[in-house]
Amino acid sequence: MRGEDADELALLHGRLVEGDLDEAGREQLRLRLADPAQRARFVAVMRVDGGLSRLLRTGPAATHRRPRRAPPVRRTAIGWIIALAASLLLAVGVLAWLQPHSAPTAETAPVLARWADQDGRPGLAAGASASGPGELELNDGSRLGLADGTSLTIESERIRQISGRLLVAAKPQPPGRQLVVETVNATVRVVGTAFSVTVAADGTTVAVDSGRVQVQPHQAAAQELTAGMAFLVPTTGAPRLLPASAWSIDLAMARARVGWFGTERNDGLALAYDTKTSQEFAVDTWNVQMPDPGLSGIAAFDTASRLQASLTLSAPTTLAVNLQMWSADGSRWLGAVQRTLDLPAGRQDLDLPLASFEAKQGAALTEMRGLPIRRLSLIAWSGSVSVVVHRLGIRR
Repeated sequence: MRGEDADELALLHGRLVEGDLDEAGREQLRLRLADPAQRARFVAVMRVDGGLSRLLRTGPAATHRRPRRAPPVRRTAIGWIIALAASLLLAVGVLAWLQPHSAPTAETAPVLARWADQDGRPGLAAGASASGPGELELNDGSRLGLADGTSLTIESERIRQISGRLLVAAKPQPPGRQLVVETVNATVRVVGTAFSVTVAADGTTVAVDSGRVQVQPHQAAAQELTAGMAFLVPTTGAPRLLPASAWSIDLAMARARVGWFGTERNDGLALAYDTKTSQEFAVDTWNVQMPDPGLSGIAAFDTASRLQASLTLSAPTTLAVNLQMWSADGSRWLGAVQRTLDLPAGRQDLDLPLASFEAKQGAALTEMRGLPIRRLSLIAWSGSVSVVVHRLGIRR
């Protein structure tokens, strides 16, 4: 080894143990230690100076001595073995220390949700964010439909919804567990149902399609919602019920028929003669009619929605489906829409766009959008045909 190389190596050693070896110096030292001869020389310098011991036990210690040349390694067998062992150990330690430091790799967090409609996207662990449009599937099989503009964060015990509209189809939850959706205004808890949560500038709106959910406003009492109900937790002001965007009822269930006008059957309600309406309009009328659901109605009228009905006819007949709307405060009747159908005998499953209904009285069709539907009737003008209604619903 040339004398200037040895001096340079000793200088690098001194800067190393004093703690002021910069990145350029580290790279220079790393390149020199790749040479076995210079590595052996460096080990000798470290051993004589006592630096090797300090490096292995406590790391480089500061010293104010000027770097000095160390005597050469003795050419004895034992000295050669010690120098070789030390050089190998030091080469591994120093070279590793000279490499750029990287952050430790964290263990992979468990995946809590996967994109159901986009196989190429990675799964989401706790703390991960997601944006719509798209559909997520949770580990329990529950589905989250993210509309365009929807953003949320997945957490181990809840979904934190930041914005937009989220459609939730929750699988039945095991005892003691609930699916929780939290917004800035409220917390929604469910054990198994289908509902939507919309976060907008005016607050959080929860609408239930089926099942039951509990909405806990952050600044008011909890509200339990069932199918067909919607609830607004406003940014300012008191929470209140709203007309829902969807509603359904199974009239084959006896408890669902309470308050309805019609003739009880085992599998639904049959149209019954309506004396009051017949006298008012001077025409014999048979119908099935729901009871007044209150100010919020059964659902909000929307031409984008569809009315669905399942019924059985004993013979062909003409049937009308009539919807009536009131003002949101219930003070004024505003209009009615109707669709008249010529139906054959047998089981019929109807799917009727509300846009296909005709405004019979009051406001125009488009002017009734968002108003609560407070009366729904199925009407016939002949009593010779049996019409049994099994199910009714309004869907978007």
